[in-house]
Amino acid sequence: MSARSSGWATIADLRARFGRRDARRGSARPSISPLLWVAAAVWVSSRAGTEAALRCWIDGRPAVTAAAWVAAALLGAVAVFARPRALRPVLLVCTIAFSVALGQGLVAGTSAVQLEALGPREWTGTVCADPRTGPFGTTVAVLLDSAPVGVTTTVAWPEGTAPPDYGARVHIDARLRALPRQEASADAFRRGETLRASPWRVAVEG
Repeated sequence: MSARSSGWATIADLRARFGRRDARRGSARPSISPLLWVAAAVWVSSRAGTEAALRCWIDGRPAVTAAAWVAAALLGAVAVFARPRALRPVLLVCTIAFSVALGQGLVAGTSAVQLEALGPREWTGTVCADPRTGPFGTTVAVLLDSAPVGVTTTVAWPEGTAPPDYGARVHIDARLRALPRQEASADAFRRGETLRASPWRVAVEG
């Protein structure tokens, strides 16, 4: 290999490693990995699915929910026929992320209403976050055994009772309340906290 060709190879390696050089300003522009772009697109699609589920939940009309699923189907059709072909896997993954988030949000809202209808009883679950203390007392996030995966119950822990640690198994006697269908509940819905409980008796295993 000649010295000239070796020099060009070295320059190409440096550009690939450190990015392209701006000819006008002489500054290096670092390249962004395609995997980061794909991860960002999937994250945005998932958030879009959650927001669509939130709109469906607040509105409550079946037609709005049907429109959201039609949008997911159209996104899937675009993924199948996209050009260039290299975009198809990315769009397919984005479609899956959107659909999963949409379905999870709709299930969370529906299951909350169903669990509220069961009335007062004993519930068992696992603490899924550290207790939070605010101006209205201490709340504990619990994943109930009877609730679908990803549906969290916010429990108003009774005063004078030590809150449980993360991962603890708890028993509560309460009537569950579904999150109100209003804009003020949007942040809680995005976190999956679609149930509320103010128990009259609590117990921690162990």
